[in-house]
Amino acid sequence: MGTAGGLMAMVLLVGLYMWLYQTRTRSTQAQAARPTEMSAEVAAKDSSPTAPFELPADGLWTAECRQRPCAGCTGQWTWALAINLGTKSFESHAVYDLSSVDSGGWLHTTHLVHEGAGEIAAEGMLHGPFHETTTLSSSKGGVVGEAQVIEYDNNLYGVFSADLRSICISRGEDPGNYDVDYIRRIGREAFFGPDMGCEAECTIGMSP
Repeated sequence: MGTAGGLMAMVLLVGLYMWLYQTRTRSTQAQAARPTEMSAEVAAKDSSPTAPFELPADGLWTAECRQRPCAGCTGQWTWALAINLGTKSFESHAVYDLSSVDSGGWLHTTHLVHEGAGEIAAEGMLHGPFHETTTLSSSKGGVVGEAQVIEYDNNLYGVFSADLRSICISRGEDPGNYDVDYIRRIGREAFFGPDMGCEAECTIGMSP
C-alpha cells in the first residue's frame, strides 16, 4: 500500500507540474501575441489615411450605383459598372424609367438605355464615352401614340474613393463640366461631397 500510495502521489505531482507548465505557456503566448495584433491594427489605422492611392494590378469588380437625390429629379435608375483592373478599363450599363399621367388621362413613359465604356487612370480616374437611347411613348384607353426615339452621346467621368470601397460618377454634360480635370482640381474627397458634381455613388464588390 505504501509503494502504491507513493506512486499515486508521484503521478498526481507530475500531472500538477504539467498543468502549471501548460497554463504558463499559454499565458506567455497570449501576452506575446497581443502586442503584435495591436501593432498591426495601429499600423493599419496610421497608414490608411496617408498611404498613396494605388489600384490593384488585377481583378474583376462590379459596382452597383445609386442615384443621388437632386431637385426636380424623378424616375428610377438602375445602374452598374463593370471594372477590369487588369486592363484598367470599365463598362457602364444603366436603364432609366419614368412614367406620368397628364390631366387628359394620357400615360407618358420615358425609357432610357445607357451604355458606356472607358479607361481607368492609375490615380483612379474613370473617363470614357457613352451612348444613350431614349424612347418616349404615350398611350390612353388602348390607343398608343407614335414613339419618339432620341439618341444622345457624351462622356462619363468618375473617381475611386481613397479606400477603394466606392466610385462617384458623373455623365458630364459639357466638356470641362465635372470632367477628370475638374475632379483633379477640386480633389477626390471633394467630388464625393454634396453638390460637387457626383451624380451617382457606386458601391464596389468583387465578381465571383
